[in-house]
This record gives sequence, structure tokens and C-alpha cells, in this order.
Amino acid sequence: MTNILKLDLRREQLGMSRATLARRAKVSIATVHRILTGKETAPAISTVEALAAALGMVVQIVEKVDVEELREQQAQQRACHLVGMVQGTMALESQAVDQKTIESLRKRSAARLLAGSGRRLWDE
Repeated sequence: MTNILKLDLRREQLGMSRATLARRAKVSIATVHRILTGKETAPAISTVEALAAALGMVVQIVEKVDVEELREQQAQQRACHLVGMVQGTMALESQAVDQKTIESLRKRSAARLLAGSGRRLWDE
């Protein structure tokens, strides 16, 4: 059960209308409706916290992946993107690169991204 469904279930268990929830959380009824129906795919954490508080619940942030693993994943994604751009340029110039070289470029790019500033790692 998703956390948003838990909020709506709690609201129903309390016998609270969406209008009352909106008033207690100090958000609009439209916002409550969008969040509880899943139409709002990325609600502000402050809004979700306000809804939870109005329902006598708390929002808990749980770390799914440790910091180093997340940085490694990002470095791998960015390296694949960067090497892909270079590979595309080389293909346009008819300079095909073998798979072993591509993999080597990805590994070196990921290592450089991890060793460099966080800005290069996370900027799109």
C-alpha cells in the first residue's frame, strides 16, 4: 500500500471529509483531491507532512540507498550518457569504436566524475 493510500485510508477511518482535511492541513481542497487520487505525482513534502499531521500521522524519510551507492549509480549513468554522445559523434565521422574501448571510456569517465566535484556529477 502506498503512503498516499495510507493517508486516504486514515482519513476514511477517522470519518473525515476531504474538505475538513484540507482545512486542518491549511491546503486547498483541490490539492487534497489531487494528492489523494494520485493525480499529483510529486507533491511537496511540506504538503504531505501537513496532511499527515492533520490525520495524526508523521512522515518519515527512509534512506533506500546509501550515499556512496547513489553516487556510483549517478556516475555510471552520467558516464554512459557522456560516452554515448562521444560515440554518436564518432559514428557521424565514420570512426567506429569497439565495445572494449567504449567500456574503458565509461569506467574512466565514472571514476573521474566520482573524483571530481559533486556539481559535475549531478548537473544535467
